Amino acid sequence: MLTLPAVRQLMLEKIAESTLNAKDATRLHFAPMVTPPPGISVPAAGFTIPYFDILGHPLDFFRYRTLSLNGFAKLVDPKKRVRYTQPAGKSPRAYFSPFLDWTTALGEPGPARAILLTEGENKANAACKAGYACIGLGGVWNWRSKEGLIADLEQIEWRDASVYIAFDSDARSNVNIIRAENALARELLERGAHIIVVRVPCLVPGKKTGIDDYLLAKGPAAFATLLDSSAKEPWDRSRVLHQLNEQFVFIRHPQMVLEYETLKRTTPASFINSLGSNILLEETIIDTKGKPKSVKKPAAKPWLDWPQRGEVQCTTYKPGQPVVTGNRELNMWPGWGVEPVKGSIELWERLLDYIFAGLPREHRKWFEQWLAYPIQNPGAKLFTAVVVWGITQGTGKTLIGHTLGRLYGRNFSEIESADLIGQFNEWAENKQFVMGDEITGDEKRTTADRMKSVITRNVIRINAKYIPTYTVPDCINYYFTSNHPDSFFIDDNDRRYFIHEVQASAPLPDEFYREYDAWYKSPAVGALLHHLQHVSLEGFNPAAHAPTTTAKANMVAAGRSDLASWVAMLREDPDAVLRTSPTAPPVPHRWFTIGELYDFCVGPEANRHHTRLTKNGLLRELRRQRFMQVNNGQPIKTFAGAQRLWCVRNTKELANYSIAQVAKGYAEDRQQNAKALAGVKEAMGVAKYK
Repeated sequence: MLTLPAVRQLMLEKIAESTLNAKDATRLHFAPMVTPPPGISVPAAGFTIPYFDILGHPLDFFRYRTLSLNGFAKLVDPKKRVRYTQPAGKSPRAYFSPFLDWTTALGEPGPARAILLTEGENKANAACKAGYACIGLGGVWNWRSKEGLIADLEQIEWRDASVYIAFDSDARSNVNIIRAENALARELLERGAHIIVVRVPCLVPGKKTGIDDYLLAKGPAAFATLLDSSAKEPWDRSRVLHQLNEQFVFIRHPQMVLEYETLKRTTPASFINSLGSNILLEETIIDTKGKPKSVKKPAAKPWLDWPQRGEVQCTTYKPGQPVVTGNRELNMWPGWGVEPVKGSIELWERLLDYIFAGLPREHRKWFEQWLAYPIQNPGAKLFTAVVVWGITQGTGKTLIGHTLGRLYGRNFSEIESADLIGQFNEWAENKQFVMGDEITGDEKRTTADRMKSVITRNVIRINAKYIPTYTVPDCINYYFTSNHPDSFFIDDNDRRYFIHEVQASAPLPDEFYREYDAWYKSPAVGALLHHLQHVSLEGFNPAAHAPTTTAKANMVAAGRSDLASWVAMLREDPDAVLRTSPTAPPVPHRWFTIGELYDFCVGPEANRHHTRLTKNGLLRELRRQRFMQVNNGQPIKTFAGAQRLWCVRNTKELANYSIAQVAKGYAEDRQQNAKALAGVKEAMGVAKYK
């Protein structure tokens, strides 16, 4: 556990990043604490930042800066870290740094007054220490009350003041900050202030820069230059362009414009000619007579050319992560579709009891853990897919998918077979959970391979009409439903699919589905999100293969071709297929040429016209089902000449045989089983058996 001196040292190291020292901490009345004060729910060491009014009197309000060895404190969710918090139930206040005498600093109304507004107490302290009248806000929206400004700001005379809004360097790429910035500008503009937006440049790639960071790195003179250059373009002069930043953002790679409300993307040319063509910018020009004249023109192109346009490097999809990453990527994850709430999930439990009735309990447990894992670990890709099928219609197979769709909200999509193999894949954009209803994977190898890729890929290239392609992380987990036992072509060795057959012969009563329908479409379904957020994941390995089920074995068999079925039987029971007739004894050879296996597979010469099977087709199927070929398929010398041999019996034992041992064994097989071989020749009608 941290001691008080250790916490104090961490505090001093932290405030040093804001140009502050131990003497400053005393003047600011910072108090290091091993355990949080009353009213603070975050269990972490830190320090209190007391607030004062405009006259310097202490207020019954403080904020708490959490600390740990890495500078942050963890909450229950390790992906979220809380740096600042305040007592519950307390309304936001403005921070007036004790570095200034604020009655003097604000002065009399007039154009000479300059007031800065920034997010964060220590940023404000750094600016005030440098001689600027900078008011700190607990958050970019913490200036606002139901009536407009909070009382601390309402008491200030804003008329004719030059107000600099100086949020962090990510303001240009974070639409929430842009909207707060514009709303604050409009509010102060109504009070007669002259508004200037300061764009603090990013100093370290991947890390946002505040005015304290800028003062520490560049010094007060550079900061003064930054404010002077920002003042050359007041907010009101570019008001339309600033407000366009609330609606659109420019994406650098690939170059596109994104509309926030619809998430529609367009090329810059299309934005100018269509999407943004009706937005007008009013400008004052000098006419031919030398008189000022107000004109309106489309704002789309001026916005694209504007240095302060909203801009991100690219878009990404990282569920559970911030809206804008440190690398200025715009995270398109919109959050969950419902709010988690404690409540009854009795209808969900009843539906799963019915869907998994009569089957091993561990299958249901695995399925629910499979659903829960990506909710407890947003963005997790499981590399397994679930297929639930059953002949009886209306049992609730798709109802499960639609219920999860409510939890995922805009992160959910329902697709058809054509979507999986089509050229365009907008359906996969910004999705976590996808349900395919009546998806059919046919026997074509290309389709089967495509399905494997879809389930396991980490990155997806989005190919939408009329815009450049781009890549984002693939976080999609797939749930498929079907009414057919051969709906998917699955390899014998597949480890991706969990196949479950609903064995119920009739649906549940209609009143159950009516009650369930009303429940899952209501906010009460948030109880299921809460439940899945707390399902025990003990024993669940997200990287493991899907459990093997009887339904899967049956689907594998149902999807096999005749040739695949014969080769599968060759593996499972070679004695059953290596016979000259159903009553003849098996041919007990250990090694066979492809010609010999071909003769057994297609039957007597007289019947071969009934099949299109070729030796090459048989060879490919043997390789697909991982039969062992001696000497990596290269010929070996035998008594019958150079032969390429396949091992069909005792493969584990024979895998260690040398080439000489194989050649000798091949000869012994033929000598010891000459009688059986003669029977094969006679039955197959083959003149020369090789």
